[in-house]
Parts: sequence; C-alpha cells; structure tokens
Amino acid sequence: MRRRKKSGPRRPSRKEHQLCAQVREVVNLTLAEASIENLASAWCPEVRPAPSSQRLMVVVEVGPGDDPDEVRALLQRLSGHFRAEVAAAIHRRNTPELFFQVVLPGQPT
Repeated sequence: MRRRKKSGPRRPSRKEHQLCAQVREVVNLTLAEASIENLASAWCPEVRPAPSSQRLMVVVEVGPGDDPDEVRALLQRLSGHFRAEVAAAIHRRNTPELFFQVVLPGQPT
C-alpha cells in the first residue's frame, strides 16, 4: 500500500532544525559584534527554511525606536558578510542563502 502525500506545508526535518539553530546562533553573534547603531538592539529569535534548507528566512527583531525598513535595507547590504560568517561556522558543501524579515517586538512572524 502506498502512502498518501499529506497536503499542506512540509515539516522541517531534524537536520533542517539543527541547521536553523546553528544559523540563528551565528547571526546573533554577528549582530552582537556589529558596531552599527541601527543593529544595536537587533537580535534573531528565529530562522526557518524558506522553502528548504538551501534558502533560510532569518527573522530579526529590532527595538521599538528602530525603523524596520532601514534595518532591512542594512541587513540586505550586509547579507554577504552574514553568509560568510555562517559558512565559516557550519560544515556544509553549500552555504544557504539568507533572507531577512524584520519585525518589531511582539509582532508575529
């Protein structure tokens, strides 16, 4: 008997969860080391596959006084630096692409 495919979004595998946790840790360390004023209060509460582990959605929460659009533009400019930091920290043949979603405190992701 064949298994029937489930409809709806695919659940991330254990390895994808592990990769997302590693990337979240690296992004938080990189944000903490950044000497850029707009990133001073930013932190990463979540990283999730988008739609697979080759592309990751990095959720960055900013302080209430920060402009999310400015922070998003800054993160996009620095995405190469973040990706290089991730590549140095994880052991994979291909480093995933990083996409940023900037949210305010308490805002759903």
